[in-house]
Amino acid sequence: MTTDLGNVTAAMRGETDSAVRIHRYLNGEDGIDALAFVCTYSRQNDVAVATLAGNFRTLRLTENCTGPTITFENHYWLGRSGLPIKSVQWVGPNVGYAEIEQTTAQ
Repeated sequence: MTTDLGNVTAAMRGETDSAVRIHRYLNGEDGIDALAFVCTYSRQNDVAVATLAGNFRTLRLTENCTGPTITFENHYWLGRSGLPIKSVQWVGPNVGYAEIEQTTAQ
């Protein structure tokens, strides 16, 4: 699996309100299937998040992505450094979501 994030990083920094994602998956015939999504971003300041490393006040970034047949929503809790402390991200149609946490404070 690969992902082209294009301008997703700029959107996560708040420089734009939308971005395009391209996800590629190996299919059962040794070929690659590509899925394209248009994503929009919203921010919520001073949101509490509990992780294995402790409790933090964060900026919560919500990413809403829509493709021709699939929609999903990712959540990122960003620390003071701007890096994710925790995230819940869609991996793909066969996997669903993955929750990722930093084990130390950012």
